Amino acid sequence: MTGLRRPPFWASVFALMSVLILCGLGTWQLYRLSWKTGLLAQIEQAYDVDARIIPLHVKDFSSDLLLKRGYLDGRFVYDKTIRIGPRTRDGAVGVHLLTPFYVPGEDVYILVNRGWVALDAKDEDIRADEIQGAVRLVGALRQPLHENAFVPDNVPAKGQWYRMDLAQMSNYAGLPFAQNAVFYVEGCDGCHGGQFVHAVSSKLELPNNHLQYAIFWFSMAGVLVGVFAVRFLRNV
Repeated sequence: MTGLRRPPFWASVFALMSVLILCGLGTWQLYRLSWKTGLLAQIEQAYDVDARIIPLHVKDFSSDLLLKRGYLDGRFVYDKTIRIGPRTRDGAVGVHLLTPFYVPGEDVYILVNRGWVALDAKDEDIRADEIQGAVRLVGALRQPLHENAFVPDNVPAKGQWYRMDLAQMSNYAGLPFAQNAVFYVEGCDGCHGGQFVHAVSSKLELPNNHLQYAIFWFSMAGVLVGVFAVRFLRNV
Protein backbone atom coordinates (compact mmCIF):
# COMPACT_ATOMS: atom_id res chain seq x y z
CA MET A 1 0.00 0.00 0.00
CA THR A 2 1.33 3.42 -0.91
CA GLY A 3 0.59 6.86 0.47
CA LEU A 4 2.07 10.26 1.14
CA ARG A 5 4.72 10.56 3.81
CA ARG A 6 3.83 12.90 6.64
CA PRO A 7 6.45 15.67 6.59
CA PRO A 8 8.17 16.54 9.88
CA PHE A 9 6.40 19.32 11.75
CA TRP A 10 9.33 21.70 12.06
CA ALA A 11 10.38 21.13 8.46
CA SER A 12 6.86 22.09 7.40
CA VAL A 13 6.90 25.22 9.56
CA PHE A 14 10.31 26.25 8.22
CA ALA A 15 9.26 25.64 4.61
CA LEU A 16 6.01 27.56 5.04
CA MET A 17 7.71 30.52 6.65
CA SER A 18 10.43 30.56 3.99
CA VAL A 19 7.89 30.49 1.17
CA LEU A 20 5.93 33.33 2.77
CA ILE A 21 9.10 35.40 3.16
CA LEU A 22 10.20 34.76 -0.43
CA CYS A 23 6.75 35.61 -1.78
CA GLY A 24 6.74 38.73 0.39
CA LEU A 25 10.05 39.81 -1.12
CA GLY A 26 8.67 39.19 -4.60
CA THR A 27 5.54 41.20 -3.84
CA TRP A 28 7.66 44.04 -2.45
CA GLN A 29 9.65 44.12 -5.68
CA LEU A 30 6.42 44.36 -7.68
CA TYR A 31 5.45 47.34 -5.55
CA ARG A 32 8.86 48.88 -6.17
CA LEU A 33 8.44 48.21 -9.89
CA SER A 34 5.21 50.19 -9.94
CA TRP A 35 6.82 53.01 -7.95
CA LYS A 36 9.94 53.14 -10.14
CA THR A 37 7.87 53.06 -13.34
CA GLY A 38 6.01 56.12 -12.09
CA LEU A 39 9.27 57.95 -11.40
CA LEU A 40 10.63 57.16 -14.85
CA ALA A 41 7.40 58.40 -16.42
CA GLN A 42 7.75 61.63 -14.42
CA ILE A 43 11.29 62.09 -15.73
CA GLU A 44 10.30 61.47 -19.34
CA GLN A 45 7.41 63.91 -19.01
CA ALA A 46 9.79 66.58 -17.73
CA TYR A 47 11.87 66.29 -20.90
CA ASP A 48 8.85 66.59 -23.18
CA VAL A 49 8.59 70.32 -22.41
CA ASP A 50 10.64 73.28 -23.63
CA ALA A 51 12.63 74.33 -20.56
CA ARG A 52 13.48 77.69 -22.14
CA ILE A 53 9.96 79.03 -21.56
CA ILE A 54 9.35 77.80 -17.99
CA PRO A 55 10.48 80.05 -15.11
CA LEU A 56 11.59 78.13 -12.03
CA HIS A 57 11.11 79.02 -8.37
CA VAL A 58 12.91 77.04 -5.72
CA LYS A 59 10.14 77.59 -3.17
CA ASP A 60 7.72 75.79 -5.50
CA PHE A 61 9.96 72.72 -5.84
CA SER A 62 8.23 70.19 -3.60
CA SER A 63 9.73 67.07 -2.07
CA ASP A 64 7.55 64.77 -4.19
CA LEU A 65 9.29 65.97 -7.38
CA LEU A 66 12.46 64.33 -8.64
CA LEU A 67 13.24 67.17 -11.00
CA LYS A 68 11.69 70.15 -12.73
CA ARG A 69 13.07 71.77 -15.86
CA GLY A 70 13.02 75.44 -16.76
CA TYR A 71 15.18 78.54 -16.46
CA LEU A 72 16.63 80.73 -13.73
CA ASP A 73 17.74 84.36 -14.01
CA GLY A 74 20.51 85.53 -11.71
CA ARG A 75 24.25 85.70 -11.22
CA PHE A 76 26.99 83.36 -10.04
CA VAL A 77 29.02 83.83 -6.87
CA TYR A 78 32.20 82.22 -8.15
CA ASP A 79 34.40 82.82 -5.12
CA LYS A 80 32.19 80.42 -3.13
CA THR A 81 32.55 77.53 -5.60
CA ILE A 82 32.86 74.06 -4.07
CA ARG A 83 34.61 71.19 -5.83
CA ILE A 84 33.05 67.80 -5.11
CA GLY A 85 34.61 64.55 -6.21
CA PRO A 86 36.02 62.37 -7.40
CA ARG A 87 33.76 62.26 -10.45
CA THR A 88 34.58 60.54 -13.73
CA ARG A 89 34.00 61.54 -17.35
CA ASP A 90 34.98 59.27 -20.25
CA GLY A 91 37.31 57.40 -17.93
CA ALA A 92 39.07 60.53 -16.66
CA VAL A 93 38.92 61.56 -13.01
CA GLY A 94 37.88 65.06 -12.02
CA VAL A 95 35.44 67.02 -9.90
CA HIS A 96 32.10 68.77 -10.28
CA LEU A 97 31.97 72.53 -9.76
CA LEU A 98 29.14 73.59 -7.44
CA THR A 99 28.67 77.35 -7.52
CA PRO A 100 26.08 79.41 -5.60
CA PHE A 101 23.64 81.27 -7.85
CA TYR A 102 21.75 84.34 -6.67
CA VAL A 103 18.22 84.72 -8.04
CA PRO A 104 16.52 88.08 -7.37
CA GLY A 105 13.33 87.54 -5.42
CA GLU A 106 14.47 84.25 -3.87
CA ASP A 107 15.46 84.25 -0.21
CA VAL A 108 18.10 81.56 -0.77
CA TYR A 109 21.00 80.88 -3.08
CA ILE A 110 20.71 77.92 -5.43
CA LEU A 111 23.71 75.64 -5.72
CA VAL A 112 24.41 75.10 -9.42
CA ASN A 113 26.32 72.13 -10.81
CA ARG A 114 28.25 73.94 -13.54
CA GLY A 115 29.90 70.77 -14.78
CA TRP A 116 32.95 68.51 -14.66
CA VAL A 117 36.57 69.61 -14.76
CA ALA A 118 39.74 67.53 -14.77
CA LEU A 119 41.78 67.31 -11.60
CA ASP A 120 44.72 68.98 -13.30
CA ALA A 121 42.68 71.88 -14.72
CA LYS A 122 44.25 75.22 -13.87
CA ASP A 123 42.27 77.89 -12.03
CA GLU A 124 42.85 80.44 -14.79
CA ASP A 125 41.48 78.01 -17.38
CA ILE A 126 38.37 77.39 -15.30
CA ARG A 127 37.86 81.14 -14.85
CA ALA A 128 37.96 81.54 -18.62
CA ASP A 129 34.62 79.68 -18.75
CA GLU A 130 32.97 81.91 -16.14
CA ILE A 131 30.14 84.25 -17.09
CA GLN A 132 30.13 87.58 -15.29
CA GLY A 133 26.99 89.54 -14.47
CA ALA A 134 23.38 88.54 -14.99
CA VAL A 135 22.74 85.33 -16.89
CA ARG A 136 19.81 83.05 -17.71
CA LEU A 137 20.45 79.37 -17.01
CA VAL A 138 18.40 76.63 -18.64
CA GLY A 139 18.35 73.25 -16.98
CA ALA A 140 16.76 71.27 -14.18
CA LEU A 141 16.19 71.57 -10.47
CA ARG A 142 16.88 68.17 -8.95
CA GLN A 143 16.69 66.71 -5.50
CA PRO A 144 20.21 66.35 -4.08
CA LEU A 145 21.59 62.84 -4.43
CA HIS A 146 22.22 60.82 -1.29
CA GLU A 147 25.51 58.96 -1.46
CA ASN A 148 25.89 55.51 0.06
CA ALA A 149 27.66 54.73 3.32
CA PHE A 150 30.95 53.99 1.56
CA VAL A 151 31.40 57.63 0.49
CA PRO A 152 33.77 59.42 2.92
CA ASP A 153 32.57 62.28 5.09
CA ASN A 154 33.34 65.80 3.93
CA VAL A 155 36.29 67.64 5.45
CA PRO A 156 35.35 71.33 4.96
CA ALA A 157 38.43 72.62 6.78
CA LYS A 158 40.60 71.05 4.06
CA GLY A 159 38.22 71.82 1.19
CA GLN A 160 37.56 68.12 0.68
CA TRP A 161 34.02 67.41 -0.51
CA TYR A 162 32.76 63.93 -1.30
CA ARG A 163 29.03 64.00 -0.60
CA MET A 164 26.21 66.47 -1.30
CA ASP A 165 25.50 67.85 2.18
CA LEU A 166 23.74 71.14 1.42
CA ALA A 167 23.48 72.24 5.05
CA GLN A 168 27.19 71.71 5.58
CA MET A 169 28.04 73.45 2.31
CA SER A 170 25.81 76.39 3.19
CA ASN A 171 27.56 76.80 6.53
CA TYR A 172 30.97 76.57 4.84
CA ALA A 173 30.14 79.20 2.21
CA GLY A 174 28.34 81.48 4.65
CA LEU A 175 25.35 81.71 2.31
CA PRO A 176 21.77 80.42 2.72
CA PHE A 177 21.63 77.57 0.19
CA ALA A 178 18.32 76.04 -0.83
CA GLN A 179 18.15 72.66 0.92
CA ASN A 180 15.63 70.98 -1.37
CA ALA A 181 17.30 71.18 -4.79
CA VAL A 182 20.44 71.57 -6.87
CA PHE A 183 20.36 73.08 -10.37
CA TYR A 184 22.00 71.25 -13.30
CA VAL A 185 22.86 73.43 -16.29
CA GLU A 186 21.82 72.36 -19.79
CA GLY A 187 22.61 75.70 -21.44
CA CYS A 188 22.57 79.43 -20.89
CA ASP A 189 22.27 82.75 -22.67
CA GLY A 190 25.72 84.10 -23.40
CA CYS A 191 27.51 80.82 -22.72
CA HIS A 192 30.97 80.69 -24.16
CA GLY A 193 33.99 78.48 -23.97
CA GLY A 194 33.18 75.20 -22.34
CA GLN A 195 36.67 74.01 -23.17
CA PHE A 196 37.51 73.14 -19.58
CA VAL A 197 34.13 72.93 -17.82
CA HIS A 198 31.98 70.18 -19.32
CA ALA A 199 28.25 70.12 -18.58
CA VAL A 200 26.87 67.24 -16.53
CA SER A 201 23.65 65.64 -17.74
CA SER A 202 20.64 66.97 -15.88
CA LYS A 203 18.68 63.79 -16.55
CA LEU A 204 18.37 61.25 -13.77
CA GLU A 205 19.29 57.72 -14.82
CA LEU A 206 17.39 55.36 -12.54
CA PRO A 207 17.97 51.59 -12.84
CA ASN A 208 14.78 49.55 -12.94
CA ASN A 209 15.56 45.91 -12.21
CA HIS A 210 12.63 45.22 -9.92
CA LEU A 211 10.86 42.85 -12.33
CA GLN A 212 13.95 40.63 -12.50
CA TYR A 213 14.20 40.69 -8.71
CA ALA A 214 10.52 39.78 -8.36
CA ILE A 215 10.91 36.86 -10.76
CA PHE A 216 13.95 35.67 -8.81
CA TRP A 217 12.19 35.68 -5.43
CA PHE A 218 9.04 34.00 -6.74
CA SER A 219 11.21 31.42 -8.52
CA MET A 220 13.05 30.69 -5.28
CA ALA A 221 9.70 30.15 -3.56
CA GLY A 222 8.71 27.72 -6.31
CA VAL A 223 12.01 25.86 -6.04
CA LEU A 224 11.61 25.54 -2.28
CA VAL A 225 8.10 24.12 -2.68
CA GLY A 226 9.42 21.65 -5.26
CA VAL A 227 12.30 20.52 -3.05
CA PHE A 228 9.97 20.13 -0.08
CA ALA A 229 7.53 18.06 -2.13
CA VAL A 230 10.25 15.76 -3.47
CA ARG A 231 11.86 15.35 -0.07
CA PHE A 232 8.83 14.87 2.14
CA LEU A 233 5.70 14.30 0.03
CA ARG A 234 6.79 11.58 -2.37
CA ASN A 235 4.86 8.31 -2.32
CA VAL A 236 6.02 5.54 0.01
